[in-house]
Order: sequence, then structure tokens, then C-alpha cells
Amino acid sequence: MSGKTRIGIFGAGAMARKHLEAYRGIKFAQVVGVCSARPERLKKIAADFGTRAFADREAMLAEIDAADICLPTFMHEDAARAAAGAGVHAICEKPIALDTRAAKRMINSAGRSNTILMIAHCLRFWPEYTILRAAVTRGSFGKPLSFHAWRFGSLPAYSSRNWLLDEKKSGGPAVDLQIHDADMAFFLFGKPAAVRATEINSKLVRSVNSEYIYTGGPAVSVSAGWFFPKTYPFSMGYRAVFETAVIEYESSRTPRVTIHRPGKTPLHPNLQPTDAYREELLYFANCVRFSSEPSVSPAQDALSALRMVLAARKSAASGRAVRL
Repeated sequence: MSGKTRIGIFGAGAMARKHLEAYRGIKFAQVVGVCSARPERLKKIAADFGTRAFADREAMLAEIDAADICLPTFMHEDAARAAAGAGVHAICEKPIALDTRAAKRMINSAGRSNTILMIAHCLRFWPEYTILRAAVTRGSFGKPLSFHAWRFGSLPAYSSRNWLLDEKKSGGPAVDLQIHDADMAFFLFGKPAAVRATEINSKLVRSVNSEYIYTGGPAVSVSAGWFFPKTYPFSMGYRAVFETAVIEYESSRTPRVTIHRPGKTPLHPNLQPTDAYREELLYFANCVRFSSEPSVSPAQDALSALRMVLAARKSAASGRAVRL
């Protein structure tokens, strides 16, 4: 593709703003406009970022090379299939969809139209996680023995019309929040054999704790939850235990990553400040530019991560382990 990759943003919420900001640092990508069904939000975001406001989806699709879908999860399938039908590539925010049938339809639509569909699992571009991925793939510290990750924040009452708190629209904390770390477990270790999980659902606390069972592999567990409206601070992190090292990451700590090794002073890797959203969108824009399928965050991997969290929900409901 010659010239700049023309991008159209679907959505006018917080994630759309993050992506618009990130595109400012990508010289060969040009945001053509933003499309939203919320006129007041559309007008403001277009004005804030100096781009066009499209009330009509088809009009924007006719002028772009790639769609960036930053809509609520229950709207992902419709937008992705519309993009594929118009011959337009797409990156879609996580999770890919609310159920596997919708995810498969999205993937099949992109396949039939020979367009790219990438899912924005941003942790795959986060420096604190790319260093972990490198340690696993290179065998830097021997065999991985265990991995525990967590992600917590306040009840998301900020979402448009409170769609995040409606499990029929968001899938709850398992599908919306824990899927980050389920995807990372898949990225690091592949598909688990089974999952065992518990959920807490009360007025002020909604959380999920999952154990992903790898036959002959590392012990893997992930926890996520929403606690109390507004007051609970967001945090994420992990502890990865290897044969000769323990790597720990805590988002609220400085330095954020520590590598503990037997008989040695703890090591704090010098991670360069990086906008993971920009790295993710730069990667996608390059995939579009060179007509190459995304190998770092393909839609098929996102489908696998979705299967993992849906199995966790099924396990929590039944009280039994669920095979994958």
C-alpha cells in the first residue's frame, strides 16, 4: 500500500480516545474520521482530535483502508462484519466477542473478504509482559513452574449507559477483565487442558478466580475483579516462577519489574517507557500496509482466550472443572 493507511474509528468513548491519541505518533497512518451513534459524543471527540465526524457507518467505510473498532463488546460482531463486507481491514478491541459463535462469524467474514482481523490484546505489546514472554520462549531461567496474574479495579460505572455492568453486554469481569490475563496465559503456555473457577457476585464486589490446568506444565492461576464504585484503585501484576528465577511485576510499585535469582542481588530491568497502545496500533498499521496477517495478536488466539474465560464462567456456575 502506497501513501498513508487511512483509519476510521468506530466509537467515541474512552478507548476511542486512547487510540486516537496513539495514532498521533504513527506517521504513516491517518485517521480519516470517527463514527458513533451518540451525536453529542461524536461531535466532541471529532472536535477534540481535529477529525471528521461520521454519523453514517457506510460513508466512513467507503473512505478508509482499516477500521479501528472501539465499541462495547456486544457491538463488535456487527461492526467487524460490516468492515469485512466493505473490504476493509479491522482491529477490534478485546474481547473479540461475547460468545464463540459470534467470534467465529467475525473470523469467517474476514477470511471470505481476504481482509485482516486483529484483536487488540494490548498486554502482548506491554514491556512488562514482553520481557516475560521472552524469558519463557528463550528458556532464560529454565522451565516455568508457576504463573499467577491479577487485575483489579473499581466497579466500572463510567461506561456509556453502564453497559459494562450488564453481563449480557459485557460478560462481566471474567470476559471483560480477566480475559487480559487468560490471553497472556495462552500466549505464554498455549491452551490449557481444563479450567476450575469460582465467582463472587454481590452488590459491591464482582470477581473471578481461575485455575488453568496444564498437564505436565506450569501451575497457572489468574484473578480479576471489580470492587466498590470509584474508590478502589486499579492494579495489575504477575508472579512467574522459573527453575532459576522469579519475575514479579506490580503496576503500583517502582520499579515495576523485579527479577529474583538465587544468591544474586534482585535485578530491575531497564524498561523503556512505551505506549503499548501505540505499539499495538503501529503493528496493526504495518500489517495493513504490507498486507500481512498479524502473528502477534491474531483473531484465532483471541477466540482461544474467549473459550478459556467462558469455560471459567461455566466452571464457576457448575462447581466442577471444565475441559477445554
